[in-house]
Amino acid sequence: MLTIRQAYEQFYEPTRPRLSLRTMDRYRLEILRWERHTPNRTIDLITTLDFQQLRQSCLAAGLKANTIETGIRTVLQVLRLCGPEHERREGLGLIPKVPYVGRSLRLGAPFRPTPTLTQLRLAYRTTSALAWPPSCDSAAFWRAWIGLSFVSGLRLSDMLDLPGNAVQG
Repeated sequence: MLTIRQAYEQFYEPTRPRLSLRTMDRYRLEILRWERHTPNRTIDLITTLDFQQLRQSCLAAGLKANTIETGIRTVLQVLRLCGPEHERREGLGLIPKVPYVGRSLRLGAPFRPTPTLTQLRLAYRTTSALAWPPSCDSAAFWRAWIGLSFVSGLRLSDMLDLPGNAVQG
């Protein structure tokens, strides 16, 4: 039977012609990490314990949770391709079941604090002193800008990309 690296090189990489060289290099590095931090069993013998061992070993080596979980996703992609056809349309049926990986190490992103009504009132009052953009009522423009960004949750870069944006240049 095949190892993760052999399965990746023989089946995964050839079926993904649109992968960039950078992505393929990253996948190879993640598979190398798998080989270094696990017993590197053949794909039919990989279990949940191997993923747990990978997490513990990588944490002990000082790797961040995001790095570890990204590598696990890469290994899982290869295993799913080698898994049974009924689980995945392109499954090759080389292994009877893709092992359960367990709970991710990553924590959810922290919530951004929501401005209080007092802070919003202060921002609205401050807009009356603004003189830019000169082609319109500046206070109304900035109040709309603050309201839209608050309600939509858009990032600044997304707000600047909106069509017809007056805040350019």
